[in-house]
Amino acid sequence: MQNYQDLFKLELYENEEPINFYRVLNQEQKADPDLFLIPISIVSRIVHIGYGYQLKYCSLIDVYGEIDLGPMQLKTLNEELSLIIDLVNDSVLRHYLVPLIEFIKPCLNNKNNYIVIRIVVA
Repeated sequence: MQNYQDLFKLELYENEEPINFYRVLNQEQKADPDLFLIPISIVSRIVHIGYGYQLKYCSLIDVYGEIDLGPMQLKTLNEELSLIIDLVNDSVLRHYLVPLIEFIKPCLNNKNNYIVIRIVVA
């Protein structure tokens, strides 16, 4: 385990290329200036865990592409992210997933149903 301890140090990921999670606010698909950044290798962990547990939306994320998820999809994504937190003992993953879940929550109850999360490589 000695060789893998660095994987659980946040500073290892500080200068890594991020994946951007934007809140898209209206029909014109204008992005909220607030965005949430997660290092690409952390998103890759989420995606691979998604594959392993057959989590629909976690496994759909493409770290080199772009995807928009609407309110119904985001509800399921949040449930999947919560499941990952419960299943995996990974402090770095938890560090990013807990605030990501909070970042997504305002999109779940929007009345106009145009709020989506756009996930795109930086």
